[in-house]
Amino acid sequence: MRNVTNPSKIHSLPKPEKDIYIYTLIDPRDNSIKYVGLSTTGFSRINNHFKSGYSKNQSRVKSWIQSLRAHGYIFQVNYIEYFDKDGPHVDKAEIKWIKHYKDQGIELYNADLGGRRDYHNFNSEECKKLLSERAAIANGTPEQRKLFSEKTKAQWQNPEIRAKMEYAAKHKAPDSPETDQDLVNVQTYMQERMVLSATTIIKYSN
Repeated sequence: MRNVTNPSKIHSLPKPEKDIYIYTLIDPRDNSIKYVGLSTTGFSRINNHFKSGYSKNQSRVKSWIQSLRAHGYIFQVNYIEYFDKDGPHVDKAEIKWIKHYKDQGIELYNADLGGRRDYHNFNSEECKKLLSERAAIANGTPEQRKLFSEKTKAQWQNPEIRAKMEYAAKHKAPDSPETDQDLVNVQTYMQERMVLSATTIIKYSN
């Protein structure tokens, strides 16, 4: 059991062997696993967890870290899987490990089932279709490429899209669950708009 009262003790935690990995955060008071995470930035990710204990916008894991600090403790970290390169396989691994521990009846403080937002967005069937259509247009005639470019620019000038982005950026803390959901909503909205535009372009350019 590790009792830490000096914030510099964060540097006494074990360092990862590689920058890309899956890890768990553990409560030193009972050795229970509280969180499963993904990192592509080496030890910086662990250090950010420690700093998040000062945040006013508290998720469950941040509240737990803050409670540890208040009682003179620091979480323990265990690196459970390493990777040489980043990619969707890293997101799948995080999802796998979260499910693994939850299936054992462990109550994790993760807010979702794992995987980064981009992984979920870019692996949806709708988004795959969109990317396929965009690739077809990019390899099409100059007229098709020009039309698609104009449609894309017009969407970014849409006041409704700007309002959603400004709300997500200015009215919530950058690392809050609410902001995460707002950004997911904006990304979903953008995907829907892009699919409609791509479909229209393909229809009228054939």
